[in-house]
Amino acid sequence: MSALKYWVGIDLGSTTTKAVVLGEDQTVLGRGITNSRSNYDVACAVALGEALINTRFALIQATLEAEGVSGKETEELLGHFERCFREEQYRAQLSELGSQLVAQADRLKVDDDVREVMQAIVAQMEAEASDLFAPGASRKSDFFRDLAGSRYLELAETLAREKGASFDILAGLFDKAILEVENSTHAVGTFDEHGRRALKHLGGDHPELVKAVKTVFDVELQQVASVGTGYGRQRLPFPEAMIRSEILCHGLGAHHMFPGTRTVLDIGGQDTKAIQVDDSGIVTSFQMNDRCAAGCGRYLGY
Repeated sequence: MSALKYWVGIDLGSTTTKAVVLGEDQTVLGRGITNSRSNYDVACAVALGEALINTRFALIQATLEAEGVSGKETEELLGHFERCFREEQYRAQLSELGSQLVAQADRLKVDDDVREVMQAIVAQMEAEASDLFAPGASRKSDFFRDLAGSRYLELAETLAREKGASFDILAGLFDKAILEVENSTHAVGTFDEHGRRALKHLGGDHPELVKAVKTVFDVELQQVASVGTGYGRQRLPFPEAMIRSEILCHGLGAHHMFPGTRTVLDIGGQDTKAIQVDDSGIVTSFQMNDRCAAGCGRYLGY
């Protein structure tokens, strides 16, 4: 089994958590992003898991290219496998959501008519999963909460009206259940777990892709160092010496990418920062607002 050593950087923010995986040559191998949860530890684990999954996809691409597969064909093959992979991941999260909905319904002792509609919603969402990840399908978000939430509430509104069930109770069940799903790393899964199921979609087709994926299964990823930043950085399981403020990280990062930078604007989810740096990227001064999401990223996003 071959090994790949990597660095990891995590920005544990107040609205989103981001992770990046770097190779020993400082090239970006993978990225991951997730909604920050009330449980910062889970947000960290999910973002890092996604970055490592993303790294595996990059390794598949490199393997295909090394085998002489053309760039266009590599893109098509990788896109096909990723759709299969994401569908398996979505189905696992949907199954977890169904289990949590039942648990919440039991706890709240909801009526049978609500249970019937709730189960019909999940069944319909399961039936639609393949269409959601079909070639050419458009998705408004890559976050499970957004994908599942919009469709669940749409179906709840329609079916509640038809069956005479309470929409408010159905929506309340979802709000409670999705928190449990988001605070669990089990449903997100690993590359091996969903990747092996995704391979079954390929059958005997695309042998070059199957070979590349199986080759990547045998690569061991070894974390050798880490650095953390963001509002929740003190929760990161990293050495204290490797925890840095986001202001310092913004300054050095901007200088690395654009050496002539002197001013950095960070339009964050909860505040905006204006940062001055010197010719080495070292922060000389900064100012920030004190209005939660007042004209900031979260507001602009919505």
